Amino acid sequence: MIRPHVRAEIDATRAALARLRLVAQRVCLPPRKPAASAKQATTGAAMIALDDAYTAATGTVLTLNNAPMRQLLWFGNYRAVHKTGPGVRWTVIMALYRLRYGQNGCRPNTLEAAIVYFSAIWPEGAIWSASVARPTSVRRSVSA
Repeated sequence: MIRPHVRAEIDATRAALARLRLVAQRVCLPPRKPAASAKQATTGAAMIALDDAYTAATGTVLTLNNAPMRQLLWFGNYRAVHKTGPGVRWTVIMALYRLRYGQNGCRPNTLEAAIVYFSAIWPEGAIWSASVARPTSVRRSVSA
């Protein structure tokens, strides 16, 4: 059993290392390609803000191997998109990979899916990114 103050130090160190890993990835990358439109640049910046806030709150950089799976259903406003939990998760994680490794934007429906997904997996008591409005209607769901 680990003492609570030691556990807190371990958790803080993990979170700091995850933030450092994100910064190192962004510094070592080639210059970003320009976004196709100003709206895509804005949505890409919002996705990065959510990713950074989640990493700071949990100490985890989301990948396909560690991203939580949730049973959720998302009806997108753009192009009449209908996706279930695995499809939303895949869309969000692949968009994060592209944004982390050089793309400079994403589509509005991808940001909408990311907001729904992050809201479903967001830890209790963690601070949501100030630059992105958090939805109030997304229900927390049970892990699959």
